Amino acid sequence: MMSALPASLARRLRQAAEGARRRKLRSAGVVRNALPDLESSAAATRHVAIIGAGLSGVCAAHLLRQAGQRVTVLEARDQPGGRTLTLREGFADGVYADAGAARIADIHYRALAWIEHFGLSLEPMYPDSGHLISERDGRPVPGVDLARLSSHDIHHILTGHMPWEAQWSASRSIRHLVRNSFVKPVWYRIKGGMDCLPCAFADRLDGAIRYGAPVTAIKQDSAGVDVHFQASGVEQRLRADFVVCAAPYTALRAIRISPALPADKRGIIVQSRSESATRVFLQLRDRAWLSPYWSGYGVTPDKWEIWQSSFASTRRCLFAVYVQGKAAVPFAALGPEARIATATARLEGLFPGIRENCETAVQVCWDENPWSFGAQQIGELPLDVGTRVEGRLHFAGSHTSASGWMEGALESGYRVASEILGRGSG
Repeated sequence: MMSALPASLARRLRQAAEGARRRKLRSAGVVRNALPDLESSAAATRHVAIIGAGLSGVCAAHLLRQAGQRVTVLEARDQPGGRTLTLREGFADGVYADAGAARIADIHYRALAWIEHFGLSLEPMYPDSGHLISERDGRPVPGVDLARLSSHDIHHILTGHMPWEAQWSASRSIRHLVRNSFVKPVWYRIKGGMDCLPCAFADRLDGAIRYGAPVTAIKQDSAGVDVHFQASGVEQRLRADFVVCAAPYTALRAIRISPALPADKRGIIVQSRSESATRVFLQLRDRAWLSPYWSGYGVTPDKWEIWQSSFASTRRCLFAVYVQGKAAVPFAALGPEARIATATARLEGLFPGIRENCETAVQVCWDENPWSFGAQQIGELPLDVGTRVEGRLHFAGSHTSASGWMEGALESGYRVASEILGRGSG
């Protein structure tokens, strides 16, 4: 039985593994081949209305535009991205916070392909040094040294998929570490904010997106589809050949659709539920007060994830508390200021000095978002019904993909673009 690996050796093994995985992806052409080739479509030019400028909607719009189609994207919010949301207002010196989608794995080939295509950069989601922190009886408990873990291990500790005490022990062998590092996903985030990806799509749509335009009704007939929406408080209508519903089912419930959808499709729309989720972000003056011993990452027994982000442009740093699922329900019941106060007090107990160093705090509760009423969809709904084309209506979004994540949203964007380009005129 072998003793624990030195942290320096474990770190070098992990870095070598991550480099090998990236080289393998590129040399195999996986990233390049993940981009769809729809530009050669011979389909006649049709007008496609897309409901929602989330990642699936702008991806589908971009692909259809590249294939010579006319597109109009109707978005209720005032920016693209949907639940891929990066906050910049309220922070200083280039500090930003990812309030929605925050992680990309190196097995998310479509996401990697588009990131490379648009010239965006990735950075590690998780640190490679310092200790995780947990909590017992309201007091901080030192956790494992991150230098000894793969990115996959850290991800599963924080998301609660593996028992804390099983993550590291002296009996862990080099074989186990290498297998974990080479086989299991490495996690990244987009440098500059996760919304850089949907914004890159939106920038290439040349004014095809109408913001502040919530859709109220869809009426299809044998020749086309009328889409009714609000703009500046006035009811407006556009005529399209096809419609892509790229909004969450929870938002789709508020749209009148006629003729009515089949009963099984209506059923999954009504039954769909979104996960409760809240994030609180604290901007701190610097990281100097935090002992190098701590990574700034951790998880509490009641499943509060804790993240820390540093920025090249400033000494300031950002601490985030992420609560999702059942653990977030009582937290979401609090008011905005109470959520910030609760999170700050909890972090102060784990990292004494946070309250004194905190300059500003921002919170996002997805349960209160009027266009999604929560974060990602929870529960399994039949994908064959969810993705089924209904007359001239097509359906996209991560909730219509088995992949989930940003990867699933992109996958669905490609699927609906292919569906529409493969159709005749009817």
